[in-house]
Amino acid sequence: VWWGPVQADPGVANAERLPISTTGGLPITSSNNLDNFDGGPITGGAAATFGVWYAFKNNAIYQANRTSDNTNAYDIITISKVIGAIPGSIVRAVDEGGATWIYFLDPNSGPYRIGPGGLQRILGIRTTWSRISLQAANVVACGCYYLYKQQVHWWIAADGNDSPTLKIVLQVSS
Repeated sequence: VWWGPVQADPGVANAERLPISTTGGLPITSSNNLDNFDGGPITGGAAATFGVWYAFKNNAIYQANRTSDNTNAYDIITISKVIGAIPGSIVRAVDEGGATWIYFLDPNSGPYRIGPGGLQRILGIRTTWSRISLQAANVVACGCYYLYKQQVHWWIAADGNDSPTLKIVLQVSS
């Protein structure tokens, strides 16, 4: 993954460019390979709060934490080498207390969320999850958050279909 320059970078027009190559003689780190081929390709990413963002693979999750160092803007840590996210399933939403969480569908286990309380599995749909078509030719999953209903909706390909045919609704408020 690559990231653009931080706000304090000495260059001009910080939006869509790479950072200046050095700051005070020190090289600038603006990328991380996220364990290269381990866990599959990147399936998505999402920003949380306070400079934290997450990168997902089929079988891995990484957390990037903003530093105050202009030469290395993010410290990246591995959250999981087993849990990951299906492309299209990553949804930014809030919980019952108003905290920002990232909700997503793991290919093997179903719904999870990650945020202030760490990584949490959402239980209760084991039988439904066994119907998912992970080899769907078109779209395996897609999701969105309905603010006024306080619900995360996912549409998944099920029962051998190549496009979503089943909807899962998660109430995120208490």
